[in-house]
This record gives sequence, structure tokens and C-alpha cells, in this order.
Amino acid sequence: MAEQITFAEALRRTHDRRRHLLLGNGFSIGVHRAFGYPALYEDAVHHDPGLATLFPPDDTNFEHALEQCGDPADARRVREGLIRAVAAVHPEHSLSLTEEQCRSCRDFLEPFVGRNRSPMGTLFTTNYDMLLHWVLSRQGKNPGTKQRSPLKCWDGFAGNGEWNSEGGAQAYYLHGAVHIYQFPQPRFPDRPYTRMLRYEWGRPLTKQVDAYLRAGHFPVFIAEGGSKEKRARQHEREYLAAARHKLRTICRKDASGVLFTFGHSFGDSDNHIAEEIGAGIVRTVFIGTFSNDDRERARQLTAAWTAARAAAGGPAIRVRWFDSAECEVWERRRPFAA
Repeated sequence: MAEQITFAEALRRTHDRRRHLLLGNGFSIGVHRAFGYPALYEDAVHHDPGLATLFPPDDTNFEHALEQCGDPADARRVREGLIRAVAAVHPEHSLSLTEEQCRSCRDFLEPFVGRNRSPMGTLFTTNYDMLLHWVLSRQGKNPGTKQRSPLKCWDGFAGNGEWNSEGGAQAYYLHGAVHIYQFPQPRFPDRPYTRMLRYEWGRPLTKQVDAYLRAGHFPVFIAEGGSKEKRARQHEREYLAAARHKLRTICRKDASGVLFTFGHSFGDSDNHIAEEIGAGIVRTVFIGTFSNDDRERARQLTAAWTAARAAAGGPAIRVRWFDSAECEVWERRRPFAA
């Protein structure tokens, strides 16, 4: 059985452990509700009314729509509708996040990737948006002052935006993001390279993304409805393969580490992530829950992971759940104990 615990107590019990964090859509919806599927659906159908016929009745979940798409052209249409909607409803500029919101989010992330953390953990997100990127890029940057950043969390992309697979990143977008693109090498078209868009004077990232979409260039992202399809897509993109490899390495080699999740519902379309945990050796998982459905899912995962470990002769796993509202990610008044 999954046991209840407070978030603060979970941090206290793991103060000397390597903490890894998996973020889901609840992280972004907490500050920008338009990232929920209902709002994204409304925007997508507004621009392409016929898209509604590709969704199950009374269901705005894009992954469910993709699962029932038998025609590849329809599936592409749903994927494009999703990524265009994410870009369309996205806050225009990083300053859409207040300094207070960024500071609160940094306080939430610090127990995982704080500069004073030892050992250091890793952040994973399945979100397509730029909110996490904006928080990480704005950390400790107050005009006219010198600060020591509270976080030590690099996304692996160099100053010019190019992905450095050997750089030792601490943050990964497991399903890609609207600001990550894969391009062919000018002299070697069969050798692609991955680049994250960077802010340019007068051209915020949202405007750059919009320009790419209008030109028919789509970002590195996974929106397939099933886990099998998502695994296949991960192998097609250099960056996504590296992100998946990092998650697998942690799950299967970091026996002393612990995993926290926040805002992640572990739906059937994300079984590829749940299965990595079940096949791994991480012994303790803390699941952030928002609803009774989330808590029931935590119980189901506990049973599935326990059975998978027993069948493979792996180490036992202990799962605890906490109320995600305790984290106050975007409105925290005081830092968490690290």
C-alpha cells in the first residue's frame, strides 16, 4: 500500500539522499491554467474546427484522440493542433512570471538541484512549455547586484543554444518542448544537431516559435497517444533519446537515490515512464497527488511496481504519496528545508 506523508517530512527523511524530481502538467497549470487540455482543445478547435471530429465525445485529451487516429494524416493534424495551441496560449515573455513566482519555484526546486545539495539530483519534465526554462534562466539575476545562484541546474544547451550531449545536464525535457528544434547539419544532412532557441533582442522566444511554426518547422516533441509510440519517437530524435537514457540510468543504477513526482498523473500514455521505475532499483518514490484519482493511481502503481520487482528479483520499492498543494510551488512564502 502507498502510504501518506507530508512533503516536508519526505524532505526531512531524505536530507542526505540524492533526490530526483519528475514534473508533469500540474506544475505548469499551477501558474498558467491555459496549459490544461480543455483550454488547449478550445484554442486548437478554434483555428481548425474540423479537429473536433478526431476527438472522442466529450473528451479534450489530445493523447486519447491520437490513440484512436487510424489515419497518419489525422494523427499529424492532432499533433500539430496541440503544439500550435501550446504556443498560442503560452505567456508571451519570461517577465510574465513575477520575481515572486520565480523565487517561490526556485525554493521548491532547491532541495533537488540546489547549489549546496550533495549529492545533486536531476530534474525531468514531460511538459512542452517554457516555464521551467524561464525559472532556471532567471535564477539569481537581479539588476545591479551580484548573487550566488541558489540552483545548480543546467539544461545541457550551450550559450549558442546547441545541445551538448557530454555536458552533464541536470534538467531534461522527456517529451521535448516548443523551444527545442532538430536541424540537419549544413555540410552533413544525415547528422542532425539539436538547438534550443535563445532570446534575441526584440524577438522573445514565443515570437521565434511562432515564426518557425508558420514556416512549417515543428519542435522536438512527443505527443503520441500510446507508450509504445512514444518510445519509437524517442529513438528518432537525438535529444529525446539522451533524455530517456538519463532517466533509465537513474532508475536502474542509482540505488541510493529517491524519486519525487509533482503534477504527474501517470496516465496510460506515460506507461513508458512508469515501467522504467518498475524495472529499476530506486527503492523509494514519493508521488505528489492532487485528487482522489491520483491517490488511487498511486496505489495501482505501488502494486504494479512491487509485482515487477518481485518477478525480476529486484529490490523492494516503497511508495508514499503527499498532497501536492503543500508544495505551494508558485506562491511559497518561505523556503523549504533542504
